[in-house]
Amino acid sequence: MKIIIACDSYKGCMSSKEVAEHMKRAIRRVDPSIEVLAYTMADGGEGTSAAFCDVCGGEMVSCATTDAYGRRIRARYALIDEGRTAVIEAAAAIGLTMVPREKRNPMTASSYGVGTMLLDAQKRGCQRVIIGLGGSGTNDGGMGLLQSLGVRFYDASHKYLSPQAVNLEKVRYIDFNRLNRLEGLELIVACDVKNHLLGEKGATYTFGRQKGLYPNQLERLDRAGYGAGAVGGCVRELLLGRVPQDWDVTTSARPEQILALFPGSVPTGGAHGTVTVPTPGGPVEIT
Repeated sequence: MKIIIACDSYKGCMSSKEVAEHMKRAIRRVDPSIEVLAYTMADGGEGTSAAFCDVCGGEMVSCATTDAYGRRIRARYALIDEGRTAVIEAAAAIGLTMVPREKRNPMTASSYGVGTMLLDAQKRGCQRVIIGLGGSGTNDGGMGLLQSLGVRFYDASHKYLSPQAVNLEKVRYIDFNRLNRLEGLELIVACDVKNHLLGEKGATYTFGRQKGLYPNQLERLDRAGYGAGAVGGCVRELLLGRVPQDWDVTTSARPEQILALFPGSVPTGGAHGTVTVPTPGGPVEIT
């Protein structure tokens, strides 16, 4: 008889490899004649980088970064394909299981540490990064990740906002003049869910409770527009040049570039050019 073991990690308990080894020993205790084949598996969460490393024969490296609450840590990720590809899991920096359940507060958590890992991979000369989104303990819509890449967020009074979920609803101006767009770096997202970003079946409503959000906070973050349970929603939109309709954006882009992003926009002049974007709540000027 042959038995194949291919299981994911046990969240906060054992890695995929450890689970498989325990099962393998248990089976052989019952019947030593059984042939057991064990394979490392991952779904984008904990253990993803190690799984790639085991299967592809790469190496694990570490870098200085911060956890979901800004504490300095070292996180590990994999380099495969002779160092050309990095495999980074969000859970290595901002993992849900890194913080005891009673101390979790996703309203103040930030994805900043994931961006730091991306920058480290860029410095090492990687050409491609596979990012596993599972197992994160944040709900900031990628606000922290974007700040680590140079983006700054401000409220209606132009007051700086720290990159935390609690500030999502306050964002009115985004400055990405200093955004590191990770030029030359191909980004591949590893994610095993198909939830929309927003709505009752969106990321916040689906995953927010396990991160520690209360029912009233779920609604509040979903209304904020970018209450993303998985890192990447806001990142994807802003790196592609798209922004929520009721947000102003401070950018060095030329008016004609902005016009291409907003069908129906009207150029209105100004020192660097101003574009008026029609929105449900009234026109918004992007300069």
